Amino acid sequence: MRALVYHGPGQKSWDEVPNPVLIDDTDAIVKVDAATICGSDLHILKGDVPEVTDGRILGHEAVGTVTEVGSYGQCTGGGGWILGHLVDGTQAGYVRVPFADTSTYPAPAGVADEELLMLSDILPTAYEVGVLNGHVQPGDVVAVVGAGPIGLSAIMGADVAIEAVGVAATFELAAAQVRPCGHVANIGVHGQPATLHLEQVWHTDVTITTGLVDTYSTPTLLRLIGNQLDVGRFVTHHFAMNDFVGAYDTFVRAADTGALKVVVTS
Repeated sequence: MRALVYHGPGQKSWDEVPNPVLIDDTDAIVKVDAATICGSDLHILKGDVPEVTDGRILGHEAVGTVTEVGSYGQCTGGGGWILGHLVDGTQAGYVRVPFADTSTYPAPAGVADEELLMLSDILPTAYEVGVLNGHVQPGDVVAVVGAGPIGLSAIMGADVAIEAVGVAATFELAAAQVRPCGHVANIGVHGQPATLHLEQVWHTDVTITTGLVDTYSTPTLLRLIGNQLDVGRFVTHHFAMNDFVGAYDTFVRAADTGALKVVVTS
């Protein structure tokens, strides 16, 4: 099969690699029907995530068809962000999914793959790490620092500031915009230190939260897509699987291309 393979900072290629095989009882092999690129993949390519080693297949956002499963014995291993990080990921023809019984969800009938694809990362991340961790309440003023290529204005006096870029300047901006007793919810993947100006905020009772998505909200969000949530609007570009490199070129130049989410289909 072919896959998008990381070869060190700034280096990637569309390579011929072996098909994945079952290793653990809790594995499943999934044929990738649709995949997309995450901002964290760009951080990996910048060298911000040193745990990712040369030869790793990137990607952790996909919709697919289960073709083979293990015996689903008792799960004794860890969890967290694994695909495209510590094991080979989803930007390929097939992917081995660890802990498949607790990390995959049945696709509801009548919902397009590209809509479901938005639930593989961005929607639960925004909801859990941003809205819920930030304690967003009805009537709150929310400043989102880094919301897509056109951006959203950061509003003074904000009850909640959500940092969604992953660079020092945007985190410092979010911390500067939040009101006393407000919340800063950091979503962005940071590869470099950022300054927290405690001399300015130590007395303001501000709460700062960080986190990696747990996807506990996925069942709720699955019930909402196609009904109350129009997530298809995030998709701006479509590519064939063999043009994954072209998808990356479009996604990384979002300021020029207007890309929000790119969808790659087999």
